[in-house]
Amino acid sequence: MALFNRKKPEPVVEPRPVSVGEKDLQAAAALLPRFLAAVDDRGVRQGALAIAQAAGAPTMQEAVLAQMRTGDSGIDRPWRWLRAVGRQAHRQGDDDLVVHVVLFSLYWMLNIQPTAGLADHQDMRMDDPPADILADLYALALEALPGHDPDRIVIDHPTGTVTVDSVLVGCAAQALTLRDRLPDALVERARRYAS
Repeated sequence: MALFNRKKPEPVVEPRPVSVGEKDLQAAAALLPRFLAAVDDRGVRQGALAIAQAAGAPTMQEAVLAQMRTGDSGIDRPWRWLRAVGRQAHRQGDDDLVVHVVLFSLYWMLNIQPTAGLADHQDMRMDDPPADILADLYALALEALPGHDPDRIVIDHPTGTVTVDSVLVGCAAQALTLRDRLPDALVERARRYAS
């Protein structure tokens, strides 16, 4: 009977890699500090939305249509974009931008992820980061930031200042929750900074 006819599940589609150029780095360098300087919920939401839009995040309707057509909704594109921006910034020696990328990730996981619901994600056009991307971002911090002046202020916010050292310690602590996704050498480095 047609009522019980089952469709075969669609194969899982790997998202296309995100490549970034100079315009992406410039956009990230302008938007991330604005997001990190936000002092209220509205500023955080607007900042996250601006980052998602710069990354090419789909609207909810576009994500649903893309999922039906290709099997990839594209909803994690902002995180893939941020990872690509961070890697390219590190290759170019722009560790200030690396700090802002990883600090955004750290802020998301500590302050947004615990309470955000579906409507919040739709509003900001960003889902929580996939674990593999998050591990890559924490690894990037552990590779790029040691050797920098630990007391250098990265963000001077009304709620307090953030230094290179506090970003490194925070990323190290979070990296340990994903240690099965990191090389042993970086796990050891994370342990040293997190203790």
